[in-house]
Amino acid sequence: MLSLLRGLQWQMEGDSQTGPVREHNEDCIATHVDKKRSFAVVCDGVGGHNAGEVASRMACTFLSEGVPAMDSIDESALKHLLHRAHTTLCDAAEEETAMSHMDTTVVLAVQQLAQTPY
Repeated sequence: MLSLLRGLQWQMEGDSQTGPVREHNEDCIATHVDKKRSFAVVCDGVGGHNAGEVASRMACTFLSEGVPAMDSIDESALKHLLHRAHTTLCDAAEEETAMSHMDTTVVLAVQQLAQTPY
């Protein structure tokens, strides 16, 4: 079965639109595919909080850079990466008053691609 998947090209797409309440969009989407893994991350700034669009962009950027740099993917490693993203946001919020209490949701899906010899 794996031989049938060899050479399969992955494609991911995302779409985001401004909702009916706010004038700006607080969503951020990133995808990545390489020989080792594919992933998608969607972050949505929490409306009513300061700098939701900043929080979603920071988290999305942090994760889209962090996942490809990981040696291996497992639950513990992903939890650690998410915790580091959270800490990065908290540190930024403490440094600048305009970003205090910024908040975002995060959905991260990662698929480890099979490493099979040819």
